[in-house]
Amino acid sequence: MSDPHASAAAAVEDEPRTPGWLPALGAALFIAAGLWWAVTPAKVAATGASAPTSPASAAPPPAPTPPAATALPAMPVNPQRQPMPMPSTLPPSLQQQIQNIRNHPHP
Repeated sequence: MSDPHASAAAAVEDEPRTPGWLPALGAALFIAAGLWWAVTPAKVAATGASAPTSPASAAPPPAPTPPAATALPAMPVNPQRQPMPMPSTLPPSLQQQIQNIRNHPHP
């Protein structure tokens, strides 16, 4: 009885070895493309008379608003509302520093 895996092992040995620079080139191209994508600013659509638009390229109309029966009532705005204090395990001195930062935000 012969080994059924013998032919597969022989085929792997016949395949040429990949040069070391080829995976390095692929990694370098991938990183370069990622960096280019990260530093390239987003293209802003031109508006006004300088950019004529055809009906086919016009933006789709906005989605319809949901019926009033399913809409939630608006929350009343209360400028006097303060956030609810949360229990903390921090030392009191650190809690005081956090409170001072919240009361006097950086300009």
